[in-house]
Amino acid sequence: MMFRRIGSPTSENAPSPRTFSARVRWILAAALLARIAVLVYAQREPQRFDFPDSHRYAAVAKNIAEGRGPIESPAQRTGTDPLFPLFLAPAWWIPNASVQTIFVWSRLLNLLFGLGLVAAVTAMTADCFGPRAATVAGLIAAFDPILLFFHGLPLTEIVYSSFLWMAILMLTSKQRARRLRTAATAGILLGLSVLARSSGLPIALAALVVITAVKLRHATGSPLQSAAIAATVLALALLPEAMRHHRLIGAWSPLRTGSGATLLESFGPWADGGPGMEKVAWPAVPPDANEAQRDRIYREAALAWARDHPRESMDLALRKLARTWSVTMNAPGYGGTIYRIIGWCTVAPVYLLALAALLRHGRRRCGILLILLTPALCVTLMHMVYVGSVRYRVPVMPGVFILAGAAVAPRDPDSSREPERLAERTHG
Repeated sequence: MMFRRIGSPTSENAPSPRTFSARVRWILAAALLARIAVLVYAQREPQRFDFPDSHRYAAVAKNIAEGRGPIESPAQRTGTDPLFPLFLAPAWWIPNASVQTIFVWSRLLNLLFGLGLVAAVTAMTADCFGPRAATVAGLIAAFDPILLFFHGLPLTEIVYSSFLWMAILMLTSKQRARRLRTAATAGILLGLSVLARSSGLPIALAALVVITAVKLRHATGSPLQSAAIAATVLALALLPEAMRHHRLIGAWSPLRTGSGATLLESFGPWADGGPGMEKVAWPAVPPDANEAQRDRIYREAALAWARDHPRESMDLALRKLARTWSVTMNAPGYGGTIYRIIGWCTVAPVYLLALAALLRHGRRRCGILLILLTPALCVTLMHMVYVGSVRYRVPVMPGVFILAGAAVAPRDPDSSREPERLAERTHG
């Protein structure tokens, strides 16, 4: 069981391993009930959980189920990351299946992956900061209202988040046995995370580099060997998609097309920092242009506008930053008083606890803190360029939850032994 390797209590007042294991079971049971409640609510109020991207995933899943591959249409063959629609495809084999059937299937997948995410957050917090911190972080992950809301959405956030944080958990595991097998498994999980969301590739690579750097500084053993194995397996996991894209559009890239259109959405007189494809004035493209060629034209137009309007581009970057890390929701229909109260009563305290943890442990555990913050820093930088939204921070919030839990962890009075302890936590 995952929680048997968590380690010994970090202080005299820490619970026994048996008590902590029971506590973890209660957290997971509570998380399950909360997610079931969201799924029931989503079934009763489907209009609140109906997003355009969800219909796109359902259409791609239908093409997969019918043997046409992960395409949206004959003109859009490489614009959707393949893994999530692949998970949805079996639902189309259910007799009389409809889009709503796919949405129900997706929510059940979110429930399973969401529980895995709560387990990963709890385990990693216990590894790094002890049982008391793990209890707090696990409860936050179990009941965070924005994270719960995304369990009702047929979108990639929950599946992607689960793969990403399970990989980071394995890469930072204190287990020394089966080190290379653990690195290979982490590489597979990172590959799956990128296949679920292309924008996760910079995060996966940054996490791998930072974790390896922390190990090299503080650990004995061969962290470079583990990193090389994880990176190789990650590349192999992405190779089939790169080969498919080369066959279809002549580009050796595992990443979906569409980033050029998103960049043009992000820069221009129509841009306000948030989503708005319907407002974009699209440049002309040759009628026979494929997805990669259209992307290049859109990207060049966006970059040309940004070069010509540096002040406006900087202003947009700050607006995107504010939107991504906003305490309250930005989406239309979620700006009412009740939603603002929920945001200020749940998101703001988590931010404050995370800040408190940085102040409390920053000097002694900087390696661990940097690992936890790396995904959030990557998302911040990416979405100061691309459009900003609370949605895009959801997959990196588990690192913030772990930091929030660390605010209640005991401060290590013997900082001289911190490199040894950090080596134990990150040796893999």
